[in-house]
Amino acid sequence: MPIHNRVTALLKEPERVADEYRRRLAQAAAGVAPEEVVRLDKQMAALRRGIDRLIDSYAEGFVEKVEFEPRITGMKQRLSELKERQQTAVRAAESERDLRLVISHLEDFAAKVSEGLDKLDRLGQRDIIRALVKRIEADRDGIEIVFRVPPPDTPVGPASPTEAPPD
Repeated sequence: MPIHNRVTALLKEPERVADEYRRRLAQAAAGVAPEEVVRLDKQMAALRRGIDRLIDSYAEGFVEKVEFEPRITGMKQRLSELKERQQTAVRAAESERDLRLVISHLEDFAAKVSEGLDKLDRLGQRDIIRALVKRIEADRDGIEIVFRVPPPDTPVGPASPTEAPPD
């Protein structure tokens, strides 16, 4: 089957593209839930209040310098760690929102592209093919097209192939 037909077939199955996008997003997010942003914000606010109270206690002489310095250092380090986790959670939430947007428009895009693929000039066809094809491997036995999206019913994992059957 020529590459043009394979690309058209892939575009007629937008759920495969959406599934692959979801899989990659899940790997990148590593289980960070959007609700975690709110929880981390609350933890950071409580920690900031604790830092303010510790500074006030030190300023008023209730806490000695030898006790103050390690406690403030630990609290600031914990705040820094929470900020990093919060930024990661925000990025994950934004990625999830972007994923929903992409999926909502993916079927329309796939329909328009697959309908117009035959009408495109060579450069337009090449751009679409480059977006969907990871690499093309040629040897004595034939040509293998490796798509960025794995074929249906293929287990996906670090060691699983994402190759289409050879022509």
